[in-house]
Amino acid sequence: MLWRMMLIAIGYLLALSQEIPALSVETTQTTYRCDPTISLEIWEKLSPYFLPENHPVKQKLDLLFFSEDVLSSVYTVSQAGFKAPKPQPYSGIIATKHPDVKGYFFKFYTKEKNLRLWKRLLWRVMGAKKIANAIRQRQVEHLFKVPKKWVYPIPGPNGSKNFMIVAQDMRLVKKEKNISFWKSSAMTKQRLSALYDIAKELGLNDSLTPRNTYLSKDYKLAFIDTEMFDSRNLNWKRSLSYLNPKMQRYWKKLTKLTKSQKKNS
Repeated sequence: MLWRMMLIAIGYLLALSQEIPALSVETTQTTYRCDPTISLEIWEKLSPYFLPENHPVKQKLDLLFFSEDVLSSVYTVSQAGFKAPKPQPYSGIIATKHPDVKGYFFKFYTKEKNLRLWKRLLWRVMGAKKIANAIRQRQVEHLFKVPKKWVYPIPGPNGSKNFMIVAQDMRLVKKEKNISFWKSSAMTKQRLSALYDIAKELGLNDSLTPRNTYLSKDYKLAFIDTEMFDSRNLNWKRSLSYLNPKMQRYWKKLTKLTKSQKKNS
């Protein structure tokens, strides 16, 4: 047992340095395998969105999850090195980073919720792809962005039966700066028009406020919550209080938000 743990530790350090390939040990997973307890339907729906097996962070993640107990609780997640893994109040999902996997953000559930909520993970990846296409079609990459997201099947002794989201880190600014940006003259008609078009096309009701459409350090607005899309009734008035008076008037005109609609919504 001791020699296996020593090999794992050595392999982990080598993988993080990226100087030479990590040691091939039993606990690292090179090819995704479906745990027999997972239905083929779930696996087939998730597999088109899997993190590519040759992606540079996959080997690091395989080594981080060499123990199947990592997702047992918030405590074990923290012990594995993930930063402040506190479940979010509404969804229960953990959104966190890991110091050894820089440039990426992770979202997952602990074991008791992971399999039951696999659809929510799938929706996040699908939503990100839809938004990326909409940004590209409108040629507003200089104004907006969305993280690339993948589903990562977490290794287990008999294959994968738990999953998590791997997302690009958008390098967001502090909350106060984000709120100030929305209120400033930098929130132009061009930017608001693009936000309106994308939100209307995809039904992005949760992306109409600074909470989920967030300023990044490159001064692009990032769509960071991509789970909810295809909403039929968008509450356009949600954006008003975050805009300056001039842009409030433009937003009302753009969304055809009348005084009666504002009062009754």
